[in-house]
Amino acid sequence: MPTLWHGIFYGAAFLLAVGAAAWMRYGAESAWWVAIVVGLLVFAVVIFIGPRLLARQLIKNRQRAKSTVNDERMGIRGNLKCTPSDRRQCGAELSGARPAIPR
Repeated sequence: MPTLWHGIFYGAAFLLAVGAAAWMRYGAESAWWVAIVVGLLVFAVVIFIGPRLLARQLIKNRQRAKSTVNDERMGIRGNLKCTPSDRRQCGAELSGARPAIPR
């Protein structure tokens, strides 16, 4: 994941943690130590879970784009159907390999 995203997540995590701590202290009228603990928990959750979710989404999008490009390059369309007798020929077309020469 790019370094810029890490900085964005640290900034967002800090702002969310401060907001949660302020809400716990003044909105829910809890003790100061509870506000600090909630702020640290929010910070840790956002730092450890947020980038992993983003990285998973980026990898999924990259793989989807790569498979789409490969399918278009090989000329595969969604309506390609194979009969059992053409399975070897059709499998060669799907894999991008040269068709087998019958003997």
